[in-house]
Amino acid sequence: MSTSSRISAVRLVIFVILVAWMSWGPIYRQVLNGENQHLREFRMYGTRARRTCKVLYEQKKAEEWVRVSRWEVEGFSVEKFPSKGQRMLDKRDQAARAGQRLCRKLGEGTELRYRRRCGHVRRGWRDWEVSDDLCGTLW
Repeated sequence: MSTSSRISAVRLVIFVILVAWMSWGPIYRQVLNGENQHLREFRMYGTRARRTCKVLYEQKKAEEWVRVSRWEVEGFSVEKFPSKGQRMLDKRDQAARAGQRLCRKLGEGTELRYRRRCGHVRRGWRDWEVSDDLCGTLW
């Protein structure tokens, strides 16, 4: 056996071992419910949803909180799509600023609040967080 064929055989063995190790981890953890720190688990996009937040705006009308469509009030549609900075409300101050923009569009005397909850890929959704009146500081 020549040197180059030995190197190729060693590379092939190492490749097969790595593929087996990478494949066995998800099978062991997910199918067999096993726990082992040396075997990796399968996570597709494991850190992509770290701070995914859902923000709902509500306006007070006749002692009742009614949901407000932020997209309709700000005039967005499929043709006029908002920028990433306007879509992604990951932080409280971003949600509050977007709410104050809504207050200006809805007019003086509006009572508006947001309900916000954020999720994490591993910890799941948190409880709803409700803000104070967002329009109170504007007028």
